[in-house]
Amino acid sequence: MPLIERAWRDKNIFVISLIWEHRALPLYWQILSKRGSSNLQEQQLLIPPILSLLKNYQIVILGDREFGSVKLARWLCEKNVRFVLRVKQGRYIQEEGEEFKRLSECGLVPEAFI
Repeated sequence: MPLIERAWRDKNIFVISLIWEHRALPLYWQILSKRGSSNLQEQQLLIPPILSLLKNYQIVILGDREFGSVKLARWLCEKNVRFVLRVKQGRYIQEEGEEFKRLSECGLVPEAFI
């Protein structure tokens, strides 16, 4: 195994980028000394510096499946931050006053939001 591959084997890089003109410009990153996804506590520590940096701009956080947490969504709402969090279609959701249903049954078309 190449040396560089071994050096990154047990690491996770948390990156926050600015999307501009179809390009991702890294603004903030931190190397987490662990394998696998970041957790809610780590996300809540890593996101605020960017919120502070861009406080005079409209921010929309776009998170991949690692960030598809109801607790994170609630926390972002409390911070008045708009967001889009990708989740698998097999995930169940529940709208207020209704039964649980799979996202795949909601008729959502992912491309419509891009």
